[in-house]
Amino acid sequence: MADGQPLVRFFCTKTTKETLELRVQRRYLLFLLKIIAFVDNWINLWKRSGLGIERVAADWKEYLGPPLSPERLKMYTTAIDPSPLRGFEDISDERVEFDHLRNRVKIFIDSVSKKIEPAQTDIQPVIVFYFDEAHHLSKTTVSAKPNRTAYQCLCKAFTYMMNAPVFALFLSTYSRLSETVPTSSRNFWSSRPMSSHSEGSDDNMNAPFVELPFDAWKEPSLVIEGTHSSQEICSLKFMARFGRPLFWTVLENTPSIDDEEVVKYAMSKLELRLEDTSRDKSCKFPLQKLIPPLSVRVDLSFELNRDEAVFLEGLLVASSMRTVYSVPKHQQYLRGGYPSEPFVAEAAARAIFKWCHVKGLGRTGSTLPPAEQIEMIIAAYKTNIPSAISQWLELGLIDQGTREELVVRMLCTLAHDIAILKNPDHEHVNAVLSGVSDDSRRGLSPGPDIGEIHRGRSRCAAEQPERGDA
Repeated sequence: MADGQPLVRFFCTKTTKETLELRVQRRYLLFLLKIIAFVDNWINLWKRSGLGIERVAADWKEYLGPPLSPERLKMYTTAIDPSPLRGFEDISDERVEFDHLRNRVKIFIDSVSKKIEPAQTDIQPVIVFYFDEAHHLSKTTVSAKPNRTAYQCLCKAFTYMMNAPVFALFLSTYSRLSETVPTSSRNFWSSRPMSSHSEGSDDNMNAPFVELPFDAWKEPSLVIEGTHSSQEICSLKFMARFGRPLFWTVLENTPSIDDEEVVKYAMSKLELRLEDTSRDKSCKFPLQKLIPPLSVRVDLSFELNRDEAVFLEGLLVASSMRTVYSVPKHQQYLRGGYPSEPFVAEAAARAIFKWCHVKGLGRTGSTLPPAEQIEMIIAAYKTNIPSAISQWLELGLIDQGTREELVVRMLCTLAHDIAILKNPDHEHVNAVLSGVSDDSRRGLSPGPDIGEIHRGRSRCAAEQPERGDA
């Protein structure tokens, strides 16, 4: 919030035909410089306290307080004020050359950072800007000559701070990579690695960084040989150590939250959301609620030469935690999957159970004895999961070359889940985790869909020519 309005309104003021890109960039640059000037004033007051330089970041955080605190509101309201900043009165003058203004910006920022530079070390303090929910910036065009989004203009504003101790982060859980990756036919507008005088490259900006760390826990080692009990290994907190750091950070840093709540949170992220409303009618996939959790459990690989399959995989990346492994040079599709993440697999297993529980018992099944309820849920597993995969193959969504391995993974997954349902309190049920028991294999009676998956070839597979590979 700034001056009683959401800060996003400052950045996302819609364009007019006369709005120049340079004017928007300079407006954003003035905002950034006023933030730094606000910090400079605080540093001057803070230094009088005589506190050690090593506490400056923690004290600044404490001063700002939580979101919507009076100090934050004051800082942002000051920053959006269009009045000129001392030393930058000509910032809106289009005749001021880029290099000249950049040098002045660097001198100003260096003068601020030197005030908190530790003595007798080579460590230089860094000013960090971070923009949360940054996808809003890429949705609004704010300049007409040429057409640029708020995100693009803000990135360009940061180029005036090149070689200055400034680092910018744009954070978002919105995973529409197509809005930020380069097109295949032209240079990306964000091209800092290229020389500023290279042909076709007049922008000095970083391309989006979309990689995330995996298996990064708070301690150097995820496991220590011979120190973990079987009970600990099967706990949610232990499973959360592996994979993306999202879940263990929530569990570790939110004492009031229950482990089960975090699992429910993970389950909520395994829902397929048809965000492209223009294609909503043409993308009603059969049994679509099972697509994300089964993609996790049995590792579905999607066809690369079917538009519907490419669109579906993009949806899973955007809304259902699927990871992008690579994007071919032609950028007509992406290659993705679900890495080995025990916590996400547990959430997927519970999501499938929840679906089969509702499907199997319906409205009246909950009044039956527990043993009969379990049999009805197991029947829902046996009927619907093979049927779902068979239908997705028939529609050409799943890679035909993986169907034999897919059948094996599906049978093992079904056997695993059914064995647990039949013996939920059995002391040896953990043995199922390392291998499928004979009892569970005999208990799983494959229906006709199993054969269809194994033998079947999609009627849609030959309708479109294959896309070129990288």
